[in-house]
Amino acid sequence: MTSHSRNNLPSPVNSAKSRGHPEANAAAPTDADRGSTDAVVSSPSSDHDRFLLESMLLFALRRRFIKAACKISATMHRCNLVPASLLLWCLNAQVPKVIRPFGHPTDPTDSSILPILEELSRGAQALAKSAGEQSPFCAPLRQYKTHVDKVLMCIYLESPSLDKWPDLIAKLNQKFPPASKVFEIQSFRNDFAKLLMSVNTAERFLTDTWFPGREAAFLGLVGDAQNVTDRLPNTIFDQVGTRNHGLFVKSARKFDTNLTNTLLTVLRNNQEACTEEKLIQIAECLASP
Repeated sequence: MTSHSRNNLPSPVNSAKSRGHPEANAAAPTDADRGSTDAVVSSPSSDHDRFLLESMLLFALRRRFIKAACKISATMHRCNLVPASLLLWCLNAQVPKVIRPFGHPTDPTDSSILPILEELSRGAQALAKSAGEQSPFCAPLRQYKTHVDKVLMCIYLESPSLDKWPDLIAKLNQKFPPASKVFEIQSFRNDFAKLLMSVNTAERFLTDTWFPGREAAFLGLVGDAQNVTDRLPNTIFDQVGTRNHGLFVKSARKFDTNLTNTLLTVLRNNQEACTEEKLIQIAECLASP
């Protein structure tokens, strides 16, 4: 998502002129992902296997291999392993349901997306606080929270009626506090308050601005999440197919497990990079009976 396209988002959906440990249902493994209960890696016993699986997930997220990341996450769930909170958040923020939770451009947004977005908002806030001001993750996580809260307010405004106004105002004050000294928060408060002048004003905003710009707004959320994943560190899987391929082999061979054997089989060619297709192949091999 380029800065140009982001700045074209309609106000108050636009995140102004500045860029800011949920286990949402979106990333829950499906029955197909779970595979057999007798999977090859049914219960990794070593910390090494956990390290390798989590490194695979981190690598997939940073390379934006979301389909592979979902498969790897499902493998970890099947093995009773819970990925780090930040990795889970990054995955849940980019699954397909979050990208376009509506059909026709004028259809109401699927209400089942609301608890997912609310959880992502809370998760971004908690992770930013936990990371601390000096962390490279803090600013992009806060940016995501501000952006997703704007999207949530617009979804809550859909199908406007006067009896919803008190709840909307309460939500607005909760997500965009009156006492905040952040310009973007105060700017959005002012813009949104104008929409509550009348039902007709709100309906015009929905018809002229929100519905035409909604898809861009959701794509903006994915761009914000990718801004977080871009700061994830390199892993041994970045060495696959490079002149340092041997470092990957050496690290994987520390223990003789089904997981390491599968990795060394699929990623044996020192001239080929680790692709999304290969990660999916590894995950599917681990799920086979």
